[in-house]
Amino acid sequence: MAKISGLVAKLGITPDPKKAAALAEAPPRLDSEAKADAPEATGAETPEATVAATAEPSPPALLHPSNELQAVSLALIKRSPYQVRAMGDENYIDELATSIQESGVISPIVVRLIDGGYEFVAGEHRALACQKLGHTTILALVRDLTDQQAAIALASDNAVRKELTAYDRYLHLQMLKQNGFVKTSREAAAVLKISPSGVSQLNSFDDLPEAALKLLANNPDKFGADALYEIRPWARLKPELVTAAMYRVLDKKLEQSQMADWLEHECTPHVPRPSIRVDTREIILGRQKIKVSATSKTAKIAIGGLNADKLAALIEANLDDLLTK
Repeated sequence: MAKISGLVAKLGITPDPKKAAALAEAPPRLDSEAKADAPEATGAETPEATVAATAEPSPPALLHPSNELQAVSLALIKRSPYQVRAMGDENYIDELATSIQESGVISPIVVRLIDGGYEFVAGEHRALACQKLGHTTILALVRDLTDQQAAIALASDNAVRKELTAYDRYLHLQMLKQNGFVKTSREAAAVLKISPSGVSQLNSFDDLPEAALKLLANNPDKFGADALYEIRPWARLKPELVTAAMYRVLDKKLEQSQMADWLEHECTPHVPRPSIRVDTREIILGRQKIKVSATSKTAKIAIGGLNADKLAALIEANLDDLLTK
């Protein structure tokens, strides 16, 4: 009986007290008594035996929310509809699997109860790593959360990750706004662990042309929120140039911090400068060479050892003759 009780405890099953007491008080049966009660073998299965052999196994009972860690079946946990991050990075999952194999799951996952099973709130990569190791269950905290609570908890858990890009944060912001889970920039900022001005930067991504957004989605680690916020004035006026600027960054012809300057240069009308005639003369007096350059607005005299005071007096005395009439 002690062995049965120990097994029941390991499986986390709570037996019916009356049945357990009856089982404990019942005298042990001899093999001869057991054989006497057994039906005779006739070579043909009874209908009851046929039903028992073909019946589907009962699904495991769902666990109740608790502050205690519980062993949850991995097969019953579904991906959250509010998860906007891409999952399935094989290299990352392999690293996690190696870590789990050596040290176990140090940080438990969090799931919430849904109809017929559970839904990930935090720790989906850890669960995928455990599945790769052949585990069928994982220790988890089971919570009873509303959709809003689950989405906010999931976004907050993702927000603390160092590898999260500005585009990842933008997708989280979109998810929270579109579902009405946050109403103000301050609420969004608190969930995403950024400042309200950071939320304004992410909101500016909405102005990017479709082609630019696709580039951002395919290269999320190449563009930061600051650089994309700076080019917002041109996003609607010159969408094709904004996309061109982002292509130049990907082609390593521009730094992302240079996109705004490049766009301003490309959008500024280029007025050709009028040609200015320069009249140049060289005067040789003995060993001294004097070079004079003059335009309609300026004049330059190049000569070594020139006495500036005498030159100024000479020009002043002959100014009327020197001016072009």
